[in-house]
Amino acid sequence: MKIKKEQNNASDYIKVPLYYDKAFKCMFLKNPKFLKQLIVDYLHFNFEIKTFEIKNSEQFIDNVFERRKVLDIYALINGTEHVSLELNNCNYNTVKLRNIMYANKIYNTFIKPGENLSEINKHHLYQLNLNVCPTIDEPDKRNARICDLETKELIAENYEIVTVNLGKMDKTGYNKSKENAWNIIINSKSYEEMEKFLKNIFEIEDTKYFMKEEEKMQSDEVLLNDWDAEVLNKSINEAEKENAKKEGIRVGEAKGEARGIEIGEERGEARKEKNLIENMFKNGIDISLISKVTSVPIKQLQKIKTSLFL
Repeated sequence: MKIKKEQNNASDYIKVPLYYDKAFKCMFLKNPKFLKQLIVDYLHFNFEIKTFEIKNSEQFIDNVFERRKVLDIYALINGTEHVSLELNNCNYNTVKLRNIMYANKIYNTFIKPGENLSEINKHHLYQLNLNVCPTIDEPDKRNARICDLETKELIAENYEIVTVNLGKMDKTGYNKSKENAWNIIINSKSYEEMEKFLKNIFEIEDTKYFMKEEEKMQSDEVLLNDWDAEVLNKSINEAEKENAKKEGIRVGEAKGEARGIEIGEERGEARKEKNLIENMFKNGIDISLISKVTSVPIKQLQKIKTSLFL
């Protein structure tokens, strides 16, 4: 399939990657067939899938401090296999604790008045966490015991946590697994690359349809604006952290010297603005938007971009 775009580098660029949770949901909630294949390829079920349905895309949890942390997608397979998916950039230990909370929440929604808990044991719950950033040597899969939220009574022991670090992928061609192909597809910022690895998973017709859906999604102004805001906030946060670190060192060196502190503040402001601009470029924000946000002329911004070898 040839993407109907001009044949140049700019036209091949995917603005909003699939690892952005809204883009992920936009693609996979609209196309259950693709979601089903992704789940199968990551979880390696040893049974035939007869029925597949998306139940709820955002299961909120009760903890007020976790309100914004929701399950991205929740699906039911064969009436007994429950799969929840979440995209995040947390470390494994954080994810592990949150998963137990998610599991308790979901399992408690299964229990109806008068229902025998032993029946719930026939259900299996899989939590697939994508884009987890492990900080220690942890296994990719963990089993957990699920208890009732109120009574703490054991409900089931058949809950599996599966974590996937999307950053670990092999583009050399040696790793031809479907998991690796999905990792590249979800991270891809190139139509050509995405199409190439989709062919490792789907037949030609499904590959074409996936690419059409992807191209259509990239024209969604609401999605594009949300992604720009997300990247902009990330750039600002990264710049603020970097500046806080550098300012701490600078003030420490100039301690007790009024002039030294004054010069440090002046240089700090300039450095702060440059850090912000550099982070915006690194996160793919358009130069015209950067100029609008920072009030820095495009000509000056172009020099900064050139220095970054972008």
